[in-house]
Amino acid sequence: MSVLLVAAVLVVLFPAVPAKWSVVTLILYGFFFMASYPIVETAIMESVHQSVRGRAFGFFITIGGVVGNLAHWLMGLWVERLGERANTASAYYPIYGTLAAFIVLSLLGLPLMHKLRREEMALGKL
Repeated sequence: MSVLLVAAVLVVLFPAVPAKWSVVTLILYGFFFMASYPIVETAIMESVHQSVRGRAFGFFITIGGVVGNLAHWLMGLWVERLGERANTASAYYPIYGTLAAFIVLSLLGLPLMHKLRREEMALGKL
């Protein structure tokens, strides 16, 4: 949860970061965001019975891949609609705020996986 929260904070801060620090900010964001993948994968593998782990992992990768690839198109459309305002950093605050909100929203899955793990352990399936 903490790596995604750090990534969300970096996303919100990015439009306000001075240009000379933008590369460092992007590298930090990339580190924390990409670090979340193996952590979430491990949580999925620990939360579901071995007979469905492959399907659960496949579902995670499919959803992540579709959303991740659609994001480029959607962000391009959003930026195009900015028009002349695309030259001002403040025009990007809502965009980056929305991205950070989606990162935080994704954290809702963690308590659900924890609950599933507790139920599986109570039934002796893990």
